[in-house]
Amino acid sequence: MISYQVYAPADVADLAPVIVVSHGGAGNPRGHLAGEHLGTTFASGGFVAVHLAHDRSVAGSRQLDDRPADVAFFLDELAAGRVELPVGFHGSADLGRVGHTGHSYGAYTAHAVGGATYARTYTDPRIDAIAPISPQGPDQFGAFLRGPDDTTWSTVTIPVFDLIGGDEIDSNAVDSVERPGWRLAPFDHYPGTSDTFRTIVAGADHSDMWRTGADDVQAFVAVEILDFMRVYVAGDAEVDPCGIGVGELVTTSATIERHPAAVGTLIGSCG
Repeated sequence: MISYQVYAPADVADLAPVIVVSHGGAGNPRGHLAGEHLGTTFASGGFVAVHLAHDRSVAGSRQLDDRPADVAFFLDELAAGRVELPVGFHGSADLGRVGHTGHSYGAYTAHAVGGATYARTYTDPRIDAIAPISPQGPDQFGAFLRGPDDTTWSTVTIPVFDLIGGDEIDSNAVDSVERPGWRLAPFDHYPGTSDTFRTIVAGADHSDMWRTGADDVQAFVAVEILDFMRVYVAGDAEVDPCGIGVGELVTTSATIERHPAAVGTLIGSCG
């Protein structure tokens, strides 16, 4: 069994797009209870937000396989109607429009289901876009950077939005990998087949990007991911893709970088 928490809009009676959320850290049977600000924000924007507890993955390297498998299994269960949705939600989850976001080990999960290449691949074709929060660079979890076009992220062909704290750029969560610009590597090596974004929140450390950041930082992360998913998962033409990652912050600031897709870009004209 996989523990889960579902947030859903109360005013939707038809199909609603889906965002799957994966927590960071080791396997945790209560992981689905973390990041509530994400679920409530996504639901307010019309999504069914599903937070998973990757509790079967307690033993170290098992998470590399189990986490992507958890996502695939849960989407299968959702499609089969075996997932209990909130009582006040009168619509249905649209498995034709699915995004994934996650922090730290959850960012690995996002990349894995989104098409990245590790020791093996875990791509789930149902995932339309991903938003890795605090993504890993090379030499962790099997990620590699052997050359400009031979990297873990060269096979991620869907839209991506990387969100990174300014104080965590150069190292992983436990400081066992430390090198300049380490967390910047994924964005720099996506293949250009889809629009990709990277925002860096000044002064934010690893945990700030998930649960300990100031209220405005947590709201920024949630709202900017929502806007990204509204454009690239829900196909919402009312959201300006050039505004993704440029929301207001009070206690700090953030930068945004964009790589437009070679064909079919929505951000090619952004200033």
